Amino acid sequence: MMGILPGKMVASTYPGLMLETVIAEKKRLRARVRELRARRKAADIAALAAPVADALLALVHEHRARRVACFLSSPVEVPTRDFLQRARDHEIEVLLPVAKPEGRLKWVLDTGAERQHPLLRVPEPVGPTEPGDALATAELIIVPAALVDRQGYRLGWGGGFYDRALVGRTVPVFALVHEDEVVDAVPRELHDRPVDGIVTPKGQFQVESAQ
Repeated sequence: MMGILPGKMVASTYPGLMLETVIAEKKRLRARVRELRARRKAADIAALAAPVADALLALVHEHRARRVACFLSSPVEVPTRDFLQRARDHEIEVLLPVAKPEGRLKWVLDTGAERQHPLLRVPEPVGPTEPGDALATAELIIVPAALVDRQGYRLGWGGGFYDRALVGRTVPVFALVHEDEVVDAVPRELHDRPVDGIVTPKGQFQVESAQ
């Protein structure tokens, strides 16, 4: 395991472990990741923009995707705006999420325009939402995470937005995280499903076979 999270991880799939323990551990880990992300220097994060754009563009070209789903990064996340600009330059359409009150995500085609969500205080795109199940039109999906383990199990932020959005998706899904947010295991519940791969500023790799 990389240095961010000492101690043994837990999962509800392990014998004898109570669901309440899993939920409590997820909450603890989210708080720990927030604390560690707050310590990251803005200059260090900015320096990741170009290599991240390179890694994401390579992933897009590998999958021959002309429409992808991604997200607008917050100041402490792995930066995505260089990638978004380069995608626009290459005429690759990128769907960006807008969080709705009912806990669902709607999707807007990236134009470079953005604002801050008034309640969640996260960046979101400006523009009309795409009709219907817009995510079904994406050929590749790139999602944020607090942590992701080597089998692809992702720890989100607890809102369930992506858990709901990814149900039934068959296109490749990759989690984008900082290098030290890839760990041996994260706590998971029986309904959790792994992503297909992980992207960090050092590149992308496929996950191990889930056990």
